[in-house]
Amino acid sequence: MFALTCIALANAAALRDAGEVVDGSPVLVVVTPGIAASAYGRWIAAIESRGMDAWVFEADPASRSDEVAAALAGAARSLAADRGTVRVAAHGWGGVYALMAGVDAERLALVGVPLGPQAVAGPLSGQRWPWETGLIGVMPPAKAPSGTLDAYRAWVSEFPLYDPPSAPTLLVASNMDVVAPPEVVRLPSAGWPQRTWERTGFLSLDSVDLSHADLLSDPGLARRVAKFLEEGE
Repeated sequence: MFALTCIALANAAALRDAGEVVDGSPVLVVVTPGIAASAYGRWIAAIESRGMDAWVFEADPASRSDEVAAALAGAARSLAADRGTVRVAAHGWGGVYALMAGVDAERLALVGVPLGPQAVAGPLSGQRWPWETGLIGVMPPAKAPSGTLDAYRAWVSEFPLYDPPSAPTLLVASNMDVVAPPEVVRLPSAGWPQRTWERTGFLSLDSVDLSHADLLSDPGLARRVAKFLEEGE
């Protein structure tokens, strides 16, 4: 139906239609480098169940970490040129790249995304991520661009610069998330003009707080992300 089904970008990235080709608002799902795109299956299904068209951005693992934000910005421009203004869904460090890229989005859903540095007791000793898997939860791994995992460790105490989004933005944090604890999300975003701030404990009937990995796999939260991207509050 559309000219684009898969785009190979010059700056070492790939953009592809994640599900059915539909005539709905395009949603750019930012895959965190180092996590397999399959981890975003619930989000993609929830987004497309509401009539939107999910597109997945994945950084080329042959690139460098410092190239990812530029590649993401290029992917967003390419998608917008073909389909119109995009909406953005991102989890964890992928959301940091989305902010660094300054994507011109109609709406953004940022789940478990740190927005500033945090005070932690070091050293950070996780073999893959800054923290041990037992604290983060299990996410299917993928090869990451060179320097990516070192960048994640550095961002814990020395955060990259970004401009706050002006579009309506959903921010979700969990008390159990070591990557983006609530105060590392709520306080840095206090001045954002169109912020919707939520904690996961109030989103479920049993008030369960979710780990960083659970924020990506929880079906109720996937529906919340899709609902916000479609219609807002």
